[in-house]
Amino acid sequence: MLSALLALPAWNPGHDACPTVTTVGSADFSLAEWVRKSWFIQEQQVLDFQPVTSNYCVAATYNLEGKTVPFFKGKVATVYNYANNDQARGLAVAEVNGPLTNAKNMTLCARAVNTTDSSRLAVAPCLLPNILAGPYWILGIGKAADGSYDWAVVIGGQPDVKWEDGCTTKESGVNNAGPRP
Repeated sequence: MLSALLALPAWNPGHDACPTVTTVGSADFSLAEWVRKSWFIQEQQVLDFQPVTSNYCVAATYNLEGKTVPFFKGKVATVYNYANNDQARGLAVAEVNGPLTNAKNMTLCARAVNTTDSSRLAVAPCLLPNILAGPYWILGIGKAADGSYDWAVVIGGQPDVKWEDGCTTKESGVNNAGPRP
């Protein structure tokens, strides 16, 4: 038994771990500016709930409409996602196999759950409490001369899948998976 233990590699926590991502932080993030216009996705990780066939003309629109979620009194933005199926001029995914992430016209809610970092949002159907919401973190924001946002990098939580050239979030499941539209 002792020889078997000696043959095991040394345990080194964090040695092969993915680096912790840094979000833009509260000082550089404004939810009011984020919801000012729709966002059109330029590149997106393939996910179980959003396969490559639905990565055409993906757009996300956020609104401050006064929606609430159970057991939460913080800021909430409604989320409306859109995508075409199979091609840029394809049918809307909702017309082919039901709405993409807004299943059965269910409204999603982005919640400002982190009181120390407003760029770490969480998203789920509005009827669900925060404990069931998935991370939606803003890693980078580009600003025009007038201060308005003109690009952003978003990720679905802390990367924990290691590849030869870096780390990513998982492609399966819903929460903690992939960059978010």
